[in-house]
Amino acid sequence: MTGVGKALLIIKEKEVKYSRDFAKLMWPDSPCWQKVYNVGSGATRGVGMWLAGGSFLGKLYQKGYIHQFYGERIRLTSKGEDRLRSEVNRSKGER
Repeated sequence: MTGVGKALLIIKEKEVKYSRDFAKLMWPDSPCWQKVYNVGSGATRGVGMWLAGGSFLGKLYQKGYIHQFYGERIRLTSKGEDRLRSEVNRSKGER
């Protein structure tokens, strides 16, 4: 399954509201979670992963695979459901 397929599966199966939550599910073992950034008003850990998660979600939104209303969980669109279905079928055929 491709990265897009994995992301769509996470969004479908989990309660994802924020890019931080998505990134933790998408890349749980990334060493970037331990990287410390000093942003001037204090040091923070793992912020780069939140940004990566938001960027990935933005790309999925631009392709029409997801939508989110403010304060609600991210959901798949019908186009996203179709893409996920094709990813799952493709991964079953590879086995």
